[in-house]
Amino acid sequence: MGRRSVIISLLIFVGSFSVYSQESEQIDSLKGELNRVEIDTVEASLLNSIASAYNRNNSDSLYFYATQALSLSKELDFKKGIAYSLNSLSIYNQTIGDNQLALNQLIQSSDILETMGVPEVGITYYNIARLYRYLQEPKKTIVYLEKAKENMPETMLGYIDMGIGLAQIDTKNYNEALISINDALLSAKANNDQVLVGTCLQLKGSANLKIGELDSSKIYYQESIKIFETGNNLLQLAESLNGLALVNLESEITSDVTQNILLKGRKLANEMNDLNALLNIYRTQVKLDSLKGNYKAAFQNQSKVLDLKDSILSTEKAKNLAITEARFQSGKKEKQIQSLLQENKVISIKEEQRTRILIIISISLLLFSLLAIYLARLYLQIRKANTLLSIQKEEITGQNIKINESLKEKELLINEINHRAKNNLYTVERLLTAQLNEAKSSETKVLLQESQKRIQSIALLHNQLISKDMPAAVNMRLYINELLDKYISADKHIEVKSELDEIIVDSGKAMALGLIINELLTNSVKHSNSKHNKISVLFKKNKETLELIVKDENCITSYIPVQEKGNKNTSFFGLELIKGLVKQLKGNIELVSDSGVQVLITLPITRTIV
Repeated sequence: MGRRSVIISLLIFVGSFSVYSQESEQIDSLKGELNRVEIDTVEASLLNSIASAYNRNNSDSLYFYATQALSLSKELDFKKGIAYSLNSLSIYNQTIGDNQLALNQLIQSSDILETMGVPEVGITYYNIARLYRYLQEPKKTIVYLEKAKENMPETMLGYIDMGIGLAQIDTKNYNEALISINDALLSAKANNDQVLVGTCLQLKGSANLKIGELDSSKIYYQESIKIFETGNNLLQLAESLNGLALVNLESEITSDVTQNILLKGRKLANEMNDLNALLNIYRTQVKLDSLKGNYKAAFQNQSKVLDLKDSILSTEKAKNLAITEARFQSGKKEKQIQSLLQENKVISIKEEQRTRILIIISISLLLFSLLAIYLARLYLQIRKANTLLSIQKEEITGQNIKINESLKEKELLINEINHRAKNNLYTVERLLTAQLNEAKSSETKVLLQESQKRIQSIALLHNQLISKDMPAAVNMRLYINELLDKYISADKHIEVKSELDEIIVDSGKAMALGLIINELLTNSVKHSNSKHNKISVLFKKNKETLELIVKDENCITSYIPVQEKGNKNTSFFGLELIKGLVKQLKGNIELVSDSGVQVLITLPITRTIV
């Protein structure tokens, strides 16, 4: 029992579930925050925090706030809140000595936390193992320590391995115990935890004593004594002194050395008022007296052993009575708390109803006032707007009359201009026709025919513009087809194939493209080596460019100057016109002379494309 009391003290030292500060300032701060929160789950968490802050210093307050937190968490089905509340209530029941109830609460908490997969489950497993150790169930202690080991930080692994080793000693698995204790000793040294180092050495001494390794046991006990003397750990020192005395007795060392060791241990146990440690030391004293043949002293010390047992038993009985009384008081407290919570709930509901009614009335009055103000302003605005509308209507009516008259005048003017432009183009074409009939030189006739075709292409464009709703836009498919039809009807030896996309361009660009196509067709016919010309015209729209391709399969030579080939620019008018128009359109011209001539003109798409 003496070694058990030492280990339980250590487990209590590291096994507390909560690490919250217990200062009154923090508790006051948490209570103040509790009054401000509006979310129920946050309120439950704050109640748990307040309970944890009280911890073992004020068990009544701990119980009060933990019970409130549990009740609220169950009402909200707030799993984490339920688990934390059960942990706090477990601390309360350990404080009053009801370890079995505390154990059941911790197991319920661990089941919830394990399902949620939160890290806090590790410390809960550890506390369950601590209680199983206290209730002298070493196998279950080992099970929960192993589970805790998977969920705990490295700084706690030494204590867990030490607890496993202690439980293995209780089950008489001494060799396995030594392995676990060695692991704990390595962790303790790595973390420079001298108390844990001393305790591990003490346990190694105990395990070696059980298996008869007396020399090793003696060394470990002596090393632990040095550490406990340095750290002033009196209770642990008394236990190690008793262990060293038992090693001496097993080694048949019954001299004054052993007696002095026991006297020193007894003095420390008396100072600490630890009945279990004192009981173990008197038992060892009885063994020493018997081995020395001092039976009278052995009988006297045995009487003290019995007295100590009675004292411990009386203490246990008193503790059990206290547990029963505490359970009774806890039941009364819980009923009082539930009653208080119910009263608070009823008061809270009534206050909420009053507050809700006041808010509804206030909002209704405010909305009514705002509506009245809005309607009044709206009425004034409507009156003002109606007056302005009447004035504006009269002004607009007068302006519309003037605009309509102006539009009619402009329409007549535009029609007159279009008519004159058409007549002028027709006149120019007839003049060229008359000159063509009178011309005697074949060169002059060619020039006049080319000029006539240029005028015809412009006339076709003009006809399309004045016949459409969009006078500034030209459908190139229709325009080019009309232009090709003119050529085919004028010259039956021309076979033209066209592939044209539906592309709309502005009139200026359309005129330039019409003239370019006119010049290319004229040049194809002029430079052809066949009486039957096969010409293809393609006009395509890509993502960023327009492509005009004119291909003549019967043309015998390159008639378009291409700068990159090093050719010199020709000087006659048609080619200069093509170059100038391509430049005006900011395009590029390419020539391919392979089984005929193909001219590719690439134009950038700009905002003028409709």
